[in-house]
Amino acid sequence: MIKKIICFLICVFSFQLLIWGSGTYKIPEDVKADLKIAKKNLAQSPDSHACKFEMAMAYAYSVQIKKGWDMLKQVPETYAQDVIEQYESLEKKHPQEWRYPFKLAFGYYFKKDKQGAVDAFNRVLTIDPRHIWAMGFIGLVKGDMGKVDETIEICKKALEIEPNATAIHFLLGEAYRKKGQYKQSLSHFLKVGQLQTKESFSKQYDD
Repeated sequence: MIKKIICFLICVFSFQLLIWGSGTYKIPEDVKADLKIAKKNLAQSPDSHACKFEMAMAYAYSVQIKKGWDMLKQVPETYAQDVIEQYESLEKKHPQEWRYPFKLAFGYYFKKDKQGAVDAFNRVLTIDPRHIWAMGFIGLVKGDMGKVDETIEICKKALEIEPNATAIHFLLGEAYRKKGQYKQSLSHFLKVGQLQTKESFSKQYDD
């Protein structure tokens, strides 16, 4: 019975996560600035693969999941090589800028180089050890590689830094589900629901 409940919750929360994104997590001001710039550039060049990719990345590290994914779908996979070449060069020139390995990781991922993506996200953590969304994407890729225990480990670390990261709770719940640890899975899916409910109510009173 509990297994059926878990499967139902996954369907519900997957849909809600795509709509609501990160729950009560607050987007940093510098990331908000990136979003503003990316939107302006895309408006000026709506057919540019580069502008679409940058918009998708700005959504990705502000955890606007559905928007980021929808934008990435508009970028051809062949553009991944351009991303790799551009951000490998920029990372070498600016080794302390976390955005370059973050974006590079997506280039590797879409070239089917999952370990390269993980390595790039780990370089983000070398620069910013508290970057929970780099941790989240590491967990996501590790899960895709079948390394569920490593997904659980990195998600726990992220939640120690930001307990209200809804997407991380969901990822951890899904990892536990894959291992058949349904009680642990359910506790994190319920936490997702609590955070999303809190966010939903708070939005009603925003200016």
